[in-house]
Amino acid sequence: MTANKLNSYPNSISSDYEALVRLGGENYKEICAQLRVASLSSGKRYGMKNIHQEIIEDWIEIEIKMVETNAIKELIKVIKKSNFIAVIGPSGCGKSIAAHQVALFINRNEGYQIVPSNFPTDITHYYNKSEKQVFVFDDVCGKYSLDYDLLKQWKKLSTELDKIKQCENVIILVSSRSDIFYQIKDVQFLFTTQFDMLSKDYSLCDNERFLIAEAHIGAKNAEFLRKAELLNRYDFFPLLCQIFASEKKRNIENFFTQPVKVIKKELTLMKEEQDQTSFAVLALFVIYDNCITDEILSSTSGIKTILSNIAEECELSTILNIKVVRKNLERFLHSYVKKIGSSYMIMHDKLFDIFVSFYGEHLPDIILTHCSYRVIFTRFQLQPVEHKDDCMINIPAGYEAKYFQRLFHDSKVDDFDNIFWNDQLKHQNFRQQFLKFLSEDQNFRDLCRSSSNTGSSPLITTAAKGYNDILRVLLDMKLNVNVCDELELTPMAYAAAGGHLKQLKYC
Repeated sequence: MTANKLNSYPNSISSDYEALVRLGGENYKEICAQLRVASLSSGKRYGMKNIHQEIIEDWIEIEIKMVETNAIKELIKVIKKSNFIAVIGPSGCGKSIAAHQVALFINRNEGYQIVPSNFPTDITHYYNKSEKQVFVFDDVCGKYSLDYDLLKQWKKLSTELDKIKQCENVIILVSSRSDIFYQIKDVQFLFTTQFDMLSKDYSLCDNERFLIAEAHIGAKNAEFLRKAELLNRYDFFPLLCQIFASEKKRNIENFFTQPVKVIKKELTLMKEEQDQTSFAVLALFVIYDNCITDEILSSTSGIKTILSNIAEECELSTILNIKVVRKNLERFLHSYVKKIGSSYMIMHDKLFDIFVSFYGEHLPDIILTHCSYRVIFTRFQLQPVEHKDDCMINIPAGYEAKYFQRLFHDSKVDDFDNIFWNDQLKHQNFRQQFLKFLSEDQNFRDLCRSSSNTGSSPLITTAAKGYNDILRVLLDMKLNVNVCDELELTPMAYAAAGGHLKQLKYC
């Protein structure tokens, strides 16, 4: 099929693309985007190898300013003793970069083929017992919160992966936020070694922090941070150096003292400009969950309506169209934005967290109306909450109904049981509101009943999470208590495994 012939089916391709992204989640966006825009008649075989190579080249470019820390040296030693390793730590501490650099090291020195990976199935697809291979996963089970679709995939393949684990030529190297990794107890047995970047043996010492600062922002600035005792204030110090280097006009003391406040101030200044175009364009990253692809920047993606609504909300005096968006995205490269292939992203997840919080506060109606289902699912919290998260969007008073309508509607589009995995359900206030809207939404109640005999039954999820109040409501709806998921486990099995003993009397 020629490229012209392929382009004659835009609607079909678009729907397939959206389906793949929903199935694969965040990590699949870039892959789908790259494959979709590749020219089939160019003579260039633009397959997964090309995409993998682009990713590896990005790692090599970052390597130029890398400091060989004790953590990296020790991680190299660890992979010689264990071949399934999880590098864990908070966002911005350098865990992913450490994994990338170690993969590059064993590629050059021991001949391992690097396979940048997104899903557990990548291991089974690309595994070759006759070759040395290192599979590298960033955010193995979710970037900001636990991705239950990915967790299910790891569980499903755990037996097969346990066999591959016995092969001496294969290394699985994953990174994960600590709080997310500790939630995946069911598959932690696969990762025989956990390498904590903040442990006393591997955390950055003062001299390493100084060298990192020197590499990114120069010796003079590094010395200032040392004298001002600002080297040790944040765990995500390596990221701060990278962000500070991207904008020379920042005040070094202010930035390294209160980085979140400084970045939000920069966004506020954009909002207060007479022409708010830059402020409006950056809002798209929150709407599209930090991945703006060529697919999105096309006239058929629905972005025109979103741009029109943003322009009206921001009272723009100039036209906000796709051409203007592209121009502004290019202008932000190497400050807030990076570009991988044909996709634009905020340069780091930690920075994106700040954007989410800021735009959720300043454009709540736009974000709530247009943002992707993953933003709805993972980034909103009701007020008050027991433990406030500064990188979440607080649902403003009066917006609760709109939020739950989006939450319930999106659950009909994607895997139905996802809604019951929502981390906000751990807060009693959220569960009370959730149950209120559940009782009022007949369509959603019908969906609960229709899934009663499937592996997506909300009974399974609720039993696993230990929410007795929700469980009682679902049982009152006569859902099947003996239903099994694809692992042939019942709600009772999940309740027992999670230590939710009170639930056993209901199941």
